[in-house]
Amino acid sequence: MKNTNRNNAGTSVAIDCDFPGGNIIVESIDGREVRLHQDLRDTTRDWFYWCFRVRGAQGRSLRFVFTESPAIGVRGPAISCDRGKTWSWLGKNTVQDNTFACAFPPDVPEVRLSFAMPYQESHWREFVSGLDNLAVFSLHKLCTTRKGRDVQYMLAGCPAGQPLHRVAITCRHHCCEMMAGYALEGLIKWLVDDGGAEPQWMRDNVQLFIVPFVDKDGVEDGDQGKARHPRDHGRDYEGESLFASTGAIR
Repeated sequence: MKNTNRNNAGTSVAIDCDFPGGNIIVESIDGREVRLHQDLRDTTRDWFYWCFRVRGAQGRSLRFVFTESPAIGVRGPAISCDRGKTWSWLGKNTVQDNTFACAFPPDVPEVRLSFAMPYQESHWREFVSGLDNLAVFSLHKLCTTRKGRDVQYMLAGCPAGQPLHRVAITCRHHCCEMMAGYALEGLIKWLVDDGGAEPQWMRDNVQLFIVPFVDKDGVEDGDQGKARHPRDHGRDYEGESLFASTGAIR
């Protein structure tokens, strides 16, 4: 579900979540106050993820009030002024209880705000394209999701022979837990491009099987993913798997 709303005074402020990873329900925009809450969709319990964009608020200050449950982390929201490519923390000094204030730059027509720093397929593709040691890793298709998206996996390390060890690393079984993507980047960058003795031993002896997005549909649709009805990806390894990605990993 996507949501759009405008200021009651008829100004051009608009808020929506119609982009990869977007999630919000806007209740009202009244002057400088925006009342809103995260969209739980098919999640069976309360959870924290939200991500939306604000357009037409250049040079203004708005206060965002979350009305249904705690939804702001210890560093305050994350903010992006380049359409979600890069993010920084807005800061805990902007937060009061379950609200936060944001002063919008005068020269930025679109600002995105989120519980934390989203990590989408676009981030992954850009990261992989920047890796230098191409011989150390390869990319493959694991499966296709219910909505027709490809789920990728990477094999990294020990490209020339049989590894002494194989290690499986998976991210985003609960699709909203986005910071795992940045941690994964650090691990892969160290393994593939670092010149030290330890990563060299890893490259020679260990092969990593890496799935960056287990719940690929949820990541791109902006779902919570936690406690998804009737079962989330993190609980889908018992009995017959409901999802193609968990079944393929097994």
